Amino acid sequence: MGPSPWRMPYYFGSPTTEIHRTWIVALVFEFIYFLALLGFLGFLMRKKPARNAQNKIPFVSVLSSLATNALAAFLSIISLFYNVLQHTATQRYVVLLMIQTISQMAAFVLMFFVYYRILSHYLERIHASTERPLLMDALHSFILGILAIISAVKAILYMVVLAQNVNHAYSDVTSTYLNISASQEIIYWLASLEIVGCAAFVMFKAKSFELSRRSGLAWIFLGSLFFYGVHFFYAIIAIRYNLEMVETPSSLTGGVPTIIFAICVLGAYAGISVSCMQLYKRSYPPTVSQPIPLESLVTKPSVSTSVVAGSTSRATP
Repeated sequence: MGPSPWRMPYYFGSPTTEIHRTWIVALVFEFIYFLALLGFLGFLMRKKPARNAQNKIPFVSVLSSLATNALAAFLSIISLFYNVLQHTATQRYVVLLMIQTISQMAAFVLMFFVYYRILSHYLERIHASTERPLLMDALHSFILGILAIISAVKAILYMVVLAQNVNHAYSDVTSTYLNISASQEIIYWLASLEIVGCAAFVMFKAKSFELSRRSGLAWIFLGSLFFYGVHFFYAIIAIRYNLEMVETPSSLTGGVPTIIFAICVLGAYAGISVSCMQLYKRSYPPTVSQPIPLESLVTKPSVSTSVVAGSTSRATP
């Protein structure tokens, strides 16, 4: 009986000079992105309100999303180090890819939830005497359920594909995974577009709001644009390459998607963070004694990882 396939070497291949440079660029920006996420996480942990203020402000969900995103970024840094250094690992390396992808999708689902909670709060203020907020909440709950289901299906198929690659037991699951992955990116894109529309609607209807509240609305709208941007970018890649079964070019598997991803996600978190702080200040104005923040805190596109051996960027496979 031979050794377990999971103990066999995992080779990253011999990249061209151009691809190797894109990996180095991706590694640098991934590290900067990781530090920025930790900065957001530390800032919000210090500003986190007491429990009785959290029913309107989803701080725990924001912190959880930041933590899972930071975990995915940390694992991506390790993966890129392996690629840059051409280090030979065992096939157990694919477990890192599984955890990275699952963490990334969980972070995005949590971000959708946070946007829905914040927008729901503003809608309640605008339509306090109507059923419109309840209908919008029902719609957002339905969309969130779809996002969670398709993300879970994609994660399961991704793990199956990687396990098949290790055991050299190939099947049609790979093509199914690519179709599901593309569908997930498109659904994420459409859902993020709905958030932009909802944020724009709230800003338009909130003309009578005081300046501080409208400032929070402006930030959540700006953040939603960044959030839409990252999903639009990966939806285009999914439509162009996954659905048409065309190999993704090297220019979209290295530094470019990493830079776009980092800028858009950090912009989305900036909008969320400022908006949450505005809501907190509104709940506890300066004339009212604010509760002491808790010391114990709960901390923590999709973007696919390529199933091709040696390609571990954020681009859709």
